[in-house]
Amino acid sequence: MKLIRRDFFRRLLVRMAALGLLGKSGNLYFLAHAQENVGELAEGCKFLNVSQARTLEAIADQVIPSDDFPGGKEAGVLYFIDNALAGWRGQDRWDYVAGLEGVDESSQIMFGSKFSDLDSDHQIKVLEALERGEARGEIWRRFQISEGRDGGSSSQRFFNLVIRHAMEGYYSHPKYGGNKDSKSWTMIGYVGAPRQ
Repeated sequence: MKLIRRDFFRRLLVRMAALGLLGKSGNLYFLAHAQENVGELAEGCKFLNVSQARTLEAIADQVIPSDDFPGGKEAGVLYFIDNALAGWRGQDRWDYVAGLEGVDESSQIMFGSKFSDLDSDHQIKVLEALERGEARGEIWRRFQISEGRDGGSSSQRFFNLVIRHAMEGYYSHPKYGGNKDSKSWTMIGYVGAPRQ
């Protein structure tokens, strides 16, 4: 009975926030959605929906482009971050739910399209705007992403968070979802850990 009541109140608060009845910030709305995340799960994901996964995968591929070795997408950075959000980094769910929506909002404002649908040059321009703290959009203006981390604007803090997690995913043990086929370890000559 407690779970049913808790779920009822969470849904009620989400609806109230969506209607603007809890103030303009809407943080409560995003926090509630970060727990239950709406939308169809992306294939192979435990937390991120299809739209979020496409955006994050495109970011990862810009952050870690492929050359002689796999880029962020090929290395499975998306799956590392998704596993982290579904498990040991659950406290970052809010940042990703709001931040990925913010990236798409900025992308729409700048170029009239979702981030994952842009060509590489336009994606880089969006990421540069985030990094400089100049990304436009209501999400960056209204919400505090990664409060207390790294300083800077919300877009800069989200950008830094994704960079950090992308690097962790790229070089992590493959059992956590990233570093597919241990390619990044091969690249740096690391052979010490078992590949289970």
